[in-house]
Amino acid sequence: MTSDMTFDRTAVFNRYRKNQAEMDKAWAEFDKKMQKFNENKRKSKPTFVAPTFVTFTRTPHLSAFEIPAAGTAKPLGFIAVNAHLIYGAMVERKAEFEELARWMVNRLSSEARMVAPNFIILGDLNLDPIIQKKIVRKLKTLWRNLRKPYSTTKIRGEYIFRLLANTRSLTK
Repeated sequence: MTSDMTFDRTAVFNRYRKNQAEMDKAWAEFDKKMQKFNENKRKSKPTFVAPTFVTFTRTPHLSAFEIPAAGTAKPLGFIAVNAHLIYGAMVERKAEFEELARWMVNRLSSEARMVAPNFIILGDLNLDPIIQKKIVRKLKTLWRNLRKPYSTTKIRGEYIFRLLANTRSLTK
């Protein structure tokens, strides 16, 4: 099975509506910068930075795999998530990563919605090591708060978090 991690259009609009005051303020600031750019009073073209997560700039894609086992062992099932998070403002990168993690935790908390019990994240998450450590702490809390933890979630989660925490930024 292969799919994109699509959000319901209603959810996107609800997120925007819920944060409309913040979005309007950010858009007004962007408009001012854009006006200066158009009047040649600013050298670089500004980019709009959303103050809160609305949807992914580049939608993550996922594929489910099952590796056959030898003998009487159970096959290994996993979902590969290809995520290339936005490069730019850290607030947007963090929001996209946290939403990706929240999606994974929600899937793990509902066995019926899972095609496979394991995740592998692939791609460029565009996160600095310092930010990764902060996010990893938050994610550990999310994992611990699963309503229906799997017997291997802690082991799997700790392994993934160690891997993330030890990743170095390629841009530094």
